[in-house]
Amino acid sequence: FCPSCGVFYDRRVREFTKLFTFGTVGRSTGTDVLVGSTLRNLSEGERKIIAFSDNRQDTALQAAHINSLERRFLFRRGLYQALVEDGHVEGSGSWMGLHEVGRRVLDVFNHYNVTPSFSRSAAGMFAVDPTTEKKYRQYLQYGALEELFRTQNRNQQSLEDVGLLLVVYNGLDRCAESEDFWKDVPAVCALDPDTRFDYLRGFLDIMRKQSAINHESLLRFDHFQEDVINYLDERCLFHGSGYGSAPIGYSDEVNSETRHARVLRLSSTRSGPLIWTRQVLRVDAEEAAKIVTAVVAKLCEASYLAPHAVRGVGKILMVNWELLGLQVSNPNTTRHLVCLKCGTVHHFEKLNLCTGSSCYGLSLQEKDFASNYFFQEYTRPLDASVRVEAAEHSGQITGTQRKEIESRFRNRNDSLNAIVCTPTMELGIDIGHLSAVYLRNVPPSPSNYAQRAGRVGRKGQPSVIETFCGVGTHRGPHDQYFYRFPGRIIAGKIGAPRFLLDNKALIESHIHSLVLETTRLRLPSRPCEILDVDTDGYPFFADLKEEFQARIQQQRSAIIGAVKDAFAKEREHFQWLTDGFIASTVDGFAEALDSAFNPWRTEYGQLLQEAQEIHDRLVHQHANVGLEQRHNIIAQKLEEMREGRDDFYTYRYLGSQGFLPNYAFPRKLAAVTFYESEETLSRDPVIALSEYAPGNSIYYRGNRYEVTGARLHTKGNAPEFDRLLICPHCGAAYLGENEANRAACAQCGQSLTGVHPNEHALAFPDMWARKRKNITADEEERTRLGYLIEEYHQPGSRGITYEVTVAGQPRMQLTYEHNGRIIVINKGTRKSEIEEAQQGFILCKACHRWLFGEKSVKNHTASNSDGRCPRGGTPDDIVRRIVLFTDSQHDVVIVECPLPEGVPANRAYDFYVTLLHALLQGVQISLDVDESEVAGFLARTPGSATGYRVILYETQEGGTGVVQALVDTERFQGIVARAREILHDGEQGCERACYECLCSFYNQIDHAHLDRTLVLPFLKLLATAVVSPTNGDGPGNNRLQELLAKCQSDFERRVLQKIHDAGLPLPDEAQKLVREKDGRPIASADFFYEPNIVIFVDGSPHYKDYVAAADNAKRQRLKALGYRIVVFTGDEAQIEGQVATLAQRIGVSPKAHTAPTPVPAGEDKLSGVLRYCAPECHEIVRACAREGLPLPEVGYEPEDASGAVCGQVELAWPEQKVAVALPDQADGKAALEAQGWAVLSAAEAAAEPETLLARLKG
Repeated sequence: FCPSCGVFYDRRVREFTKLFTFGTVGRSTGTDVLVGSTLRNLSEGERKIIAFSDNRQDTALQAAHINSLERRFLFRRGLYQALVEDGHVEGSGSWMGLHEVGRRVLDVFNHYNVTPSFSRSAAGMFAVDPTTEKKYRQYLQYGALEELFRTQNRNQQSLEDVGLLLVVYNGLDRCAESEDFWKDVPAVCALDPDTRFDYLRGFLDIMRKQSAINHESLLRFDHFQEDVINYLDERCLFHGSGYGSAPIGYSDEVNSETRHARVLRLSSTRSGPLIWTRQVLRVDAEEAAKIVTAVVAKLCEASYLAPHAVRGVGKILMVNWELLGLQVSNPNTTRHLVCLKCGTVHHFEKLNLCTGSSCYGLSLQEKDFASNYFFQEYTRPLDASVRVEAAEHSGQITGTQRKEIESRFRNRNDSLNAIVCTPTMELGIDIGHLSAVYLRNVPPSPSNYAQRAGRVGRKGQPSVIETFCGVGTHRGPHDQYFYRFPGRIIAGKIGAPRFLLDNKALIESHIHSLVLETTRLRLPSRPCEILDVDTDGYPFFADLKEEFQARIQQQRSAIIGAVKDAFAKEREHFQWLTDGFIASTVDGFAEALDSAFNPWRTEYGQLLQEAQEIHDRLVHQHANVGLEQRHNIIAQKLEEMREGRDDFYTYRYLGSQGFLPNYAFPRKLAAVTFYESEETLSRDPVIALSEYAPGNSIYYRGNRYEVTGARLHTKGNAPEFDRLLICPHCGAAYLGENEANRAACAQCGQSLTGVHPNEHALAFPDMWARKRKNITADEEERTRLGYLIEEYHQPGSRGITYEVTVAGQPRMQLTYEHNGRIIVINKGTRKSEIEEAQQGFILCKACHRWLFGEKSVKNHTASNSDGRCPRGGTPDDIVRRIVLFTDSQHDVVIVECPLPEGVPANRAYDFYVTLLHALLQGVQISLDVDESEVAGFLARTPGSATGYRVILYETQEGGTGVVQALVDTERFQGIVARAREILHDGEQGCERACYECLCSFYNQIDHAHLDRTLVLPFLKLLATAVVSPTNGDGPGNNRLQELLAKCQSDFERRVLQKIHDAGLPLPDEAQKLVREKDGRPIASADFFYEPNIVIFVDGSPHYKDYVAAADNAKRQRLKALGYRIVVFTGDEAQIEGQVATLAQRIGVSPKAHTAPTPVPAGEDKLSGVLRYCAPECHEIVRACAREGLPLPEVGYEPEDASGAVCGQVELAWPEQKVAVALPDQADGKAALEAQGWAVLSAAEAAAEPETLLARLKG
């Protein structure tokens, strides 16, 4: 214990518990308290608040946390009120038995009209279901039992923790007074009655707080959950998450290694009863053990303890619940004796000791709870409290659900008064009467802060904006930086949005949208109108595809012209955006559209197969409610997929697949589907690699789910493994059959002989998750598994090198690589790091379930096991040591610098890892980006014993120009300046690193190496650094010399020089042996571009007929494997044409190769409206623009008299009261017409635009 800062140090490993001190508060509970307090202090008509978070799962956790704590507050107020009203007060001799709690608390709820909705059925507004009411009373009784347990969440004190609740053991005072009864235990009998009473009370308290109580709900909690908890409406539940399904009891005889019960020891040296006995009676451990045994026997005789027989275990002892009673403490005092270490309140007569096992010898101190938040909340009258109801609002929930939440929130009379949201509500949501916004963390940038703060006070009313600046969690350094410099977030410069359009997939999606716009093709809204769902393989309707192809060919010139006009500026900068690229994308529209539905086909087929399997099982076995529910869910999902509902609406689905533009980057997302509902969430694959990894928890709509299986979208649903080879010398990664067969590392040149690749590398698949429990207020932070995540950069030849100089002297080298290749690997959970043989994941190929540990595997494959594989998997179906990976392209900057003078060689790693985190946080603060947008890692410098390269990359594909900012002198200096501020430059800071500078939740593994004092001198040196491109003598020229040295003929050297002179990227390799999937060699490529471009330079020997025949056979085989081939032959003129062919293959123009120039993401209003409205409305919008008329609002939502949204129309001109509606927007059309608007259908407006224009002009 440190008396200066109040921190207790122990062996706890969780970040929050390591940093816990009394008086601190977790982010979740802190948010509960501040949101509730703010609502209570607002005027009655303004009690609404929006709470922002920057993580979608945190919104789910926080909303459920608020609701759970609010329901728990309601119960505790009700229990306290019932005890007070019935006169069960300390010293009165009266107490409430546990059997009375359910009835009395419900009576109090009914009296004050605060009874929550506890029935799942809608029997009627005033009807009472006796069965459900009885179960709710049982649940309230269980709630009182939980009050008797030890507090699970230190941030949320219970009634007992704040001195309001006393637990009474019926007749224990008389038992303590009977010396005759205790004469067989001399050490206890020698105590005076008051001390004896305190000792016995403490003894029973220890057992009670361990949940060792023989109540039926605790003995068979799984049955209680099924019969009572699952029967009730989730909106009334408040119980915690600390009690498991097995009963808890004490015994020195039975086996404690069992899953049927949790057995605690009575007289072991670390047992609570023995330590308590040693403290009070001042005896050694051996004597204390004898006394404990004797005391237990007497307490059993007096019925305070009762044995319970557990099948397969034996008898264990528990506190007898029938002798427990409840009182409130003396209402005339708020002062109580408290243990300062564990926070336990005691009501002893004479003893001044704590019962906590870790509090041995600590004296109790008096504490006044009058100002304690929880004390005040529990004693607040039920009719004077402000109830809080929260909902999550993020990209995790559907648009329909978001609109319903917004509608309820706008309604002043609705009970929903708090929304916890991600930036989904920063823009476009206008709630005029809103007067309070709460920020759960400091936003990533001033623009985010301005948008969030701008939600309030829109009618000129006084407003409040609160920001929680946390410490000790993953956002701690960011929050603490702006806590020290608040002006920089409140009044900081709002940066323009950044986005690099140098992204082929992104441009392709926009070309597809231009095809639809130019040809006025209207895709059917339902996939069943595009695909033949009654035919195997679900093919594209042939006539429809032919119609699309014919329309495109008719207007091909107009489409290509529209694309060139739209991307005229980009074509000046992007070498790959050639006429050929545009033409091939336009011509391939129909085929690309067909391919975009492949994931739909796979998912539909898998669901259909599962539905048939479930049907077959239900036919041959007894009724199974779980299987029937699953069958119904699948049937509903299949219908949604066919009919194009929600995410399967054609345009929305194609946007999610990257065929059409959407908000999501990258184009390829990883998904997790919830087994119980078939709802799906999607994430960036790099983030999903850990967030959706096997065994991890996902928080969604009030529930916590666990990732349990892989959802493989492969042929035959079988996992398709790759081979992965890691160079042990420099850390270079080689992925794929051909790459993993290398004899030597291309990066460091070291031999790879004897280095075995991993045969079970699996591209990160979509996942299944199953519900585990409701989110409760006991979860202060999200439950997350730790994984062994390793990152690798596979270098190409397209990097641009810059030199960082100070006063003309080189200090650092930066290499910028646009769309560089980053491979990220998840090698398994951190606990597997201890035992190398257990690294990696385990998968059952039969059912695709993830398994953890050999015990789980044995249970899964045993024919007589309850947990056996549902598809009959055998040990042969179990695959071990699987590593999951993502392989994607990102903007990359490689930072290389020699170890500065003054840094010892044995501290080299500490220096480079500290530099990595300093630069990462400098980038985040300086460029206003969230920590999830940029990442980094260290890689060995080839040929150096102590050197490392710092590799920084943007996590999203495509890039926003964040890491590219490092190669701009002004921005580089700004990043360095922010990094120095973070490291306490110019102020008294920490000794090495702390949560106010470098430490965070996510870099725990590096905490021991972080040392700001190693890096600060170097960063100070870089304060005036200049960044400039290197000349031809730099690494690019060296790379050319390396490749020339590997050439085996003058012709090869001449071709390579031509490639270089044309400004094309240099090949990644020379003389590369390309192999079959089984490792057999096919051919030796003269040059090779990652990932699949093979160059052959055919000199005179290849002109012979038998050589040409052999060449042809090899090259046909390579094409069949997906390789693209370019052959160089002939004279200079032919070579020029072949260079042009190569340029087209690799997607660049044969001209000088320069750094990509970022293009601003801004667009004019017309482009924005066209981007978001339906294609059939485009000509209407353009007509308005041509006439100089105001442009419409898109997706306008009319409101009724109460302020509730009552529909939607596609286009609206509110000032002119004119609107255009699509066929499915009848509700919005009717609502506006009732308000006096003129509403035309989209077809009417398109057929007679003059009518619409006249109304707008009038």
